[in-house]
Amino acid sequence: MNGVPRWPIRSWNPSPRDEAESEDRRTRVKIRIGFGLGVRTEFNDDSFADLVDTLETLHFDSLWLSERITGSAPDPVVGMAFAAGRT
Repeated sequence: MNGVPRWPIRSWNPSPRDEAESEDRRTRVKIRIGFGLGVRTEFNDDSFADLVDTLETLHFDSLWLSERITGSAPDPVVGMAFAAGRT
């Protein structure tokens, strides 16, 4: 077969302990979802407060602000301090 070896297919029969540990691992998985504003956002007024409140209500895990402070986005340090004070 074109020089490709055929490996035997082996079945794996998990023990009850393996199944319990596997089930335990599945229940502990958390998917974290963040929201990033980018560098060309216009959330510099009361709309930023509304955005922070909405993200908190929707259970977003994190808010990301750009480190580029020359654009129209909020200053990252001030924006994060403001967001932390509202949550």
